[in-house]
Amino acid sequence: MKNHHGRLPNPVKYSLWLLGYKGRSVKDMTMALKKRGFEESVITDTIDTLLDWGYLNDSQFKEELIERRKRNNVKGRAFVRRELEQSGICDLDDLDDLYTDEEEQQIISELLEKWGRSAPLNQDNRGKYFMRLANRGFSRSNIFAAIEKHCDDTERLS
Repeated sequence: MKNHHGRLPNPVKYSLWLLGYKGRSVKDMTMALKKRGFEESVITDTIDTLLDWGYLNDSQFKEELIERRKRNNVKGRAFVRRELEQSGICDLDDLDDLYTDEEEQQIISELLEKWGRSAPLNQDNRGKYFMRLANRGFSRSNIFAAIEKHCDDTERLS
């Protein structure tokens, strides 16, 4: 999109404006600049500048995305892995350390508690709850463990 003078906006200013809304990986920023119509050499220079200034950092982006997915619009590790891969993050060897089974089970338990206020978890709707959690990328084993614990806790409280 060209400005009122018929020129493309400054790519660095445009990139900083995008980063004001959410963090981005190098790949995400490259794609955004391509979509905006900047030439390859301009994109390369812009990415290099943002990296030098510390505004782009794929390692930091990865950690921030994982933390965001644990708190807001929560997702399981499988979903987070796909999202990171789509953003060009290849180093995922530490994902299980940054997002543990215990954390995933805790988040599932919190979702079960929240969702259970309107439709309590029982034998009839276990499958529905399971699918809802699986679609968010939570692991089968963690879903089963959290559902069993939730049902045991609920029976104890009754």
